[in-house]
Amino acid sequence: MVSERAQAVDTFIAMDVLERANEREDVVHLEVGEPDFDPPEVVFDAAVDSLRSGNTGYTAARGKRVLREAIADRYDREYGVTVDPSASSSRPAPRPDSCSRSPPSSTPGTRSC
Repeated sequence: MVSERAQAVDTFIAMDVLERANEREDVVHLEVGEPDFDPPEVVFDAAVDSLRSGNTGYTAARGKRVLREAIADRYDREYGVTVDPSASSSRPAPRPDSCSRSPPSSTPGTRSC
């Protein structure tokens, strides 16, 4: 049984749209990152190796620090922009509401999204 409070929580609108689209036969799906092809073999092998080495849990909410550092290094190399890895986040996919539902994480006067 689902509580009244749980029933009152709004769903993520993209999932509502996807559900409605799945009910129709005349929709070409280009949403929510569902590819219609297998990943390249090197990506598949890297994922299997990662799982076998123990990377089976959730990452930190802001993403893995090593990834945030690599992204910061790339921005520095390619664009000459300094990015502080401790003030950034990495996520597997963007959500349209990720800025509106989370508190600002940047210095006043700057953009966090």
